[in-house]
Amino acid sequence: MTYLEYINHFHQKDEEYFFSNDEYALFFRLLRRANVLRKACFNLAVERLMMDLQMRTKRPFDTARKRLRDAGLLDFQNGNGRGCTTEYQLLDLEFNAERGTKNNPLSAPLSDTLSATKTQRKRNENDLLHKTKNKTKKKESNDSGQVSKILISATPVGAPLPEPWASWLAENAPTVQRLKSPLTAKQWGKLVADFTEPLVQEVLLAMENKADLLKKYTSANLTARDWCGRRQPQRSAPLTPVQSTRAPESLKADLNPEVIAERQAHQEAELAANRRRQRESQATATPS
Repeated sequence: MTYLEYINHFHQKDEEYFFSNDEYALFFRLLRRANVLRKACFNLAVERLMMDLQMRTKRPFDTARKRLRDAGLLDFQNGNGRGCTTEYQLLDLEFNAERGTKNNPLSAPLSDTLSATKTQRKRNENDLLHKTKNKTKKKESNDSGQVSKILISATPVGAPLPEPWASWLAENAPTVQRLKSPLTAKQWGKLVADFTEPLVQEVLLAMENKADLLKKYTSANLTARDWCGRRQPQRSAPLTPVQSTRAPESLKADLNPEVIAERQAHQEAELAANRRRQRESQATATPS
């Protein structure tokens, strides 16, 4: 089925099941993921889905998934709790018609089909990376005896980011939140208080644009704080106010016109006296 056929199929089911807002959001989020990957069967972590859908508790999320499965729009198989994420499969009309479950809940054999598909994909992939608690586990393949390394990342510690920060990060810097230690609400508030929100957003966008971010860095908070400190402009020291001083009395006197005229007359008198003394000394030196 094409992208538009999945949408039409969903709206046909909506007339029968009257889907809620959570079910709308969940289906179209999974449909967008399938469209990006170009396949109807894929893996996606529950935590990431809940963060994208802005769901704080798991109960409405589980209810929405079950309703979509009952409607015959998708099927899923939860992970085994060892770093394997949930596997989803979008279903079409032909799939439902083959099993006679167009309007009924999906039958059990579908889970077996998903398990077989998952096992086959693991055989073809030698190194499959998964999120774990900073440990590397080795798992033997049942058929070929090959060893696959499973990397499990730690579960984020701290409260999730509130809105609108969570939406901004999910749209503009999703790779930053995939670090081993993503940003928490307390860390974000401290960053904004210390460096201002525009500077923090500028740094997070720069981190998102770094190709080897996940290889070189571990903590989103410490990396962002370091980069903000480098980009923050140096605060210049406050200017010392100039103290106003009164002009001394001698300067005021120098600016008086009468004083200026008196000084000029005194200087002219001294100059005339010097010339007179020079003439007298010359006359005395001349022989009679």
